[in-house]
Parts: sequence; C-alpha cells; structure tokens
Amino acid sequence: MTIDLAMQLGVQRTLARYAHALDGRDAAGFAALFAPDGELTMMGQTMRGRAAIEAWAAGRPDGPAAMHLTANPVVTPAGPGRAEAISYVAVIRRHDDGWRHLVAGTYHDDLAELAGEWLITHRRITVS
Repeated sequence: MTIDLAMQLGVQRTLARYAHALDGRDAAGFAALFAPDGELTMMGQTMRGRAAIEAWAAGRPDGPAAMHLTANPVVTPAGPGRAEAISYVAVIRRHDDGWRHLVAGTYHDDLAELAGEWLITHRRITVS
C-alpha cells in the first residue's frame, strides 16, 4: 500500500489543531476545522454546520484547564481528496493537586481536502 504523506501530515495537523483550539477556547478556530456543512457527533447529539459547532464550543462551561491528547491516528484514503481517520483521545484536567484523567475515547473522522486544507466533514466521538 502506498502512503500519501501529504494526506497523512495534513490530516494529523488538523487533528492537532482541533485539540489546541478546543483547549485554548478558540470557538471560531475550532469550528473552522470543519467543512462548512461538517458534523460533530457525541453522546447522542449532532451539531451540523460551522455555526452550530462554534456555538457548542463557545458554550462549554468554564472550569479548570483541560488537555485533549490525541494518539495513534490511522489515516486511510477514502477517494480523491477524501480520507478517514481513527484515533484515540484522552482528556486530562488540572486540579489544585495536579492533573487527573477525565475521560478517554475514540475519534472516528471523515475528512475532505478543501482549498488545500484537510477539514473534518464528520467527527464521531465514542467515549470508552
């Protein structure tokens, strides 16, 4: 199997930017990582379109700092300008006595290359 390194690196960059934008509370930057009609599905709820995704990110409750740690991404071509990815996520949160594990799960992503940038068309989050 031939590995498309530009695809691999582009998708991994999008996955990393997702975590940084979410943890940095950059709701607009977070939503911009999705295609205009992108979807985010988790815990039985689906947000559709950038406006809904941005509103969800902006509406997250304030609290202690958190970090989303994305690991072991497997990127698979899914047609011209399309990819699928699966990766693990662990979320840790800062407390007065240090960092604690909050939750772990899996990201299942469909992505498309639009205007030279890999964007999420649908992210499904499964919590373990």
